Amino acid sequence: MPIRRNILERMILCGCFDSLTPNRKALMFELDGVSSHSTQLSDYTDFEKFSHEARILGTTPAAT
Repeated sequence: MPIRRNILERMILCGCFDSLTPNRKALMFELDGVSSHSTQLSDYTDFEKFSHEARILGTTPAAT
């Protein structure tokens, strides 16, 4: 059973595949059929990763 594209995108952006390939942006490009090996892509910043995770998982940072 194939995984729907939007689910796969969310899994990538939340870091489900970080242990396999830590560069989430490269995985997103490969999902579109663009090889990340031909270009050196920098990964998302920590803030961008946090933003994606918070938006997709519906969490907000707790005030300390």
